[in-house]
Amino acid sequence: MTQFAFLTSDFPDLLAHAKKAENSALSDPRGACFWARLSLEIAIKWIYRNDPSMRSPYQDTLAALIAEPSLAQLAGPAIVTKARFIKDQGNRAAHDSGKPIKPQDAAAVVRELFHVCYWMARTYAKGTKPDPALQFDVSLLEKTLTISASTVAQIQALRKKHDADAKALKNAEAARLASEEGRRALEAELAQVRAEIKEIRQANTAVQDDHDY
Repeated sequence: MTQFAFLTSDFPDLLAHAKKAENSALSDPRGACFWARLSLEIAIKWIYRNDPSMRSPYQDTLAALIAEPSLAQLAGPAIVTKARFIKDQGNRAAHDSGKPIKPQDAAAVVRELFHVCYWMARTYAKGTKPDPALQFDVSLLEKTLTISASTVAQIQALRKKHDADAKALKNAEAARLASEEGRRALEAELAQVRAEIKEIRQANTAVQDDHDY
């Protein structure tokens, strides 16, 4: 059972990563913070690719994406603050081996990820929206004995694999853009998706958001 089930229909890839953070929060706090950061990165990059209101920042790093003013204009300062907290704790998990990360630290990160994901689903879901009364319940987190604690080296290896996979997708898209026909087809696809997302966002945000962030 996951508290991120509201992502199932529209954001299955985001759900898969968020569940890894959720399931390892008490057993592998360092790993949980890494998976939460990766989940955030997937969510933020999806927004920049699909929402036409977003402006591209000077760099494609997560820090730059979060700092770009158009994100705050879209999501509000509370979501940006939560995103920055998740990013910082994820960076700590991947680079700071000198200080242990406690289960309560990881639980706080997963809780903030829950609220960011709630906002994402509430804003962009095509079908049923999550219940505004939903709240993350730390007491539902379970310690899994089959999960071993991640080391910084293991997390950096996972990061490298993720980056390599992302680069392969980017190269595949670049290959499509190499031809005029491919470029036109890709631009048409993106334009259609962005127009649909804009319409969905406008309809969803027309309804008052009563969720307690």
